[in-house]
Formats: sequence, structure tokens, C-alpha cells
Amino acid sequence: MFERNASGSWTEAAKLVASDRSTGDVFGTVVALSGDRAIVGAPRDTTAYGMGAGSAYLYEGDASGSWTEVAKLIASD
Repeated sequence: MFERNASGSWTEAAKLVASDRSTGDVFGTVVALSGDRAIVGAPRDTTAYGMGAGSAYLYEGDASGSWTEVAKLIASD
């Protein structure tokens, strides 16, 4: 996660990683941001059904700049 400071420079504030990541998940291929929330896709994640059904991870940021994984989203089917 990068943030712009008052002078307009960008700095790395946090590195988001999936709690159950594995090689080949393609984590970070798709990212959506809204305020203090980020959803990061892992389209080849196999943890749900073993066939690369994919998943998405929800992160929330706090006032100190820390980001925490709060949910893993997977389809029910």
C-alpha cells in the first residue's frame, strides 16, 4: 500500500499479503480501494475448492497507517 505525503511524494506504507498465501494464487492481480478498505483478488487460489476457484481478501486500514486482513471471501459454490 502506498500513500502520498504532504510534499506529494509516494512512500510504501504497508505490504499486503494473504494470510494463507501460496505460490500460484496470483494475489494482487485485481485490487479495489475505497476509503480505508482494500479488496485484493487471488484468482487462482485453490484453498476453497481445490480447482483454482479464486478468492478475495478484505483489508482495513486504521488511523496509524496499519492494514489488517479482516476477511477472506470465497464463493459458496
